[in-house]
Amino acid sequence: MFHHHSRILSTLPTTHLRLVASAGFVASAGVMAWAGLALVAAGSIALGGGPARASAVESGGPVLSLADTVARALENNFDARIAALESGRASDKHAEARAAFMPKVNITSYAGYSNRLDATFQALDSNGDPATYGLANVGSQDGWLNVLVDQVVLDLSRWRAVEGEQLAARIARVKESEGREFVAFEVVRLFAKLVRAQRLVDLDGERESDAKWLDGQAMLLFEAGRVLSSQRDTVALHLENARLDSLMRRGEAADARRALWLAMGATPEHGRFQIAAGSVPALSTLADPEHYDQLVAGAPELEILRLQRDIEAKRLSAARAIRLPTLKMYGGYIHYGVKRFDNYHDEFLVGVDLKIPVFDGFEAKNAIRGADKTAQIAQLRFRSILEAKRSRVGELTHQLQRSEQRLELIERRIGTAAEEQRLADLNLRVGRGSLGQALSTREQRARFQQQAIDVRYQRVELWASLQRELGTLGKTVVGDVAPPPAASAVP
Repeated sequence: MFHHHSRILSTLPTTHLRLVASAGFVASAGVMAWAGLALVAAGSIALGGGPARASAVESGGPVLSLADTVARALENNFDARIAALESGRASDKHAEARAAFMPKVNITSYAGYSNRLDATFQALDSNGDPATYGLANVGSQDGWLNVLVDQVVLDLSRWRAVEGEQLAARIARVKESEGREFVAFEVVRLFAKLVRAQRLVDLDGERESDAKWLDGQAMLLFEAGRVLSSQRDTVALHLENARLDSLMRRGEAADARRALWLAMGATPEHGRFQIAAGSVPALSTLADPEHYDQLVAGAPELEILRLQRDIEAKRLSAARAIRLPTLKMYGGYIHYGVKRFDNYHDEFLVGVDLKIPVFDGFEAKNAIRGADKTAQIAQLRFRSILEAKRSRVGELTHQLQRSEQRLELIERRIGTAAEEQRLADLNLRVGRGSLGQALSTREQRARFQQQAIDVRYQRVELWASLQRELGTLGKTVVGDVAPPPAASAVP
């Protein structure tokens, strides 16, 4: 029977086709066809010409793995470079605050001319002898040359502020690590998005080829009088829809490629590269919950909160130290210049600057109360974020496990749908099937295939989110890579 129908179909002419359909249906099909042709033409122009089937994801240039893209982003991304500069700025600010306890040496000069330099007066010195003194510089403490040295010896409040700046510099370094984790997360997400787009392009290419084959079968069946024109047009529209989907997917892949290139800190005009789709690491999870707790406790976000809590404790200590005495020492040499007459010409001095607070109008008391409340707020915020992060990590772990089970189920459905499509095609060839059944099985298989691709992309994003919450994403992808120096962040 199969050979009989094949012989009949092969002898029928294919140059004369008469559609028997309603005017509205024909008009709709015409609009869809013209829209498809217009989009194909626009896509060809946007992608640089060539046939519409040319893949937009094919590109020259080097092949970059996930680790390569993340490493380039950590070196060139603007956010990573800004974080490195902020870390260096915080270290400089700490060094500036610490310099308050270093000796200060100043050299000043007040040398000059006055029309009263020769003005004098007579007076008796301490021995009762007459002496001549210059009138212009009587009581002057600023000589022509002054060398002064001062040193803070005791100021506990200021020292606590210096310790707070040291903790702030550590926070900036941890924030730099947190920023690098964010950059790594964005690049991993964009890399997985590009892999997903390329796989969808491949899937749509297969769908388009399969739709062409089904369209040819529908043409033969229509010419043999075994299907209606509406059924034939349905298959034709299925082919047009597959072509439009393929064109849209190539555009999405081009956009995803451009976004990944920009995230790597590169300019858009030099975006020719390829990606190694198989470089995404295995989505393994840590089985030991206690190990998770250790990683959560050491995550950059919690480390920042812990340091902020310590800073508030230093501020509380600094507020309490306002009531304590402060001590400075100073010394120097002063030369008073010419025309001193019987005045002394130079002077050595040394002294002690001691300050003992007696009553400050309850300023210290109120400052202590405010600092104590701020320290309690920092402690409560740390505990709150710690519990929230633990809950988030547990939620991501469960979602990752459920997505794995869902992916296994979808892959089984894909296998079943592929077998149903094979049987539908076989029945169509031997004359026992229908175009509707063949279309239905194809749409079902395509839907399951796209779901599988989407779930794989979601799994990568879930895995990256989990590693980011634990603060291990960058290390997992590229290993222990030191951040670039702050000086190299300036082009």
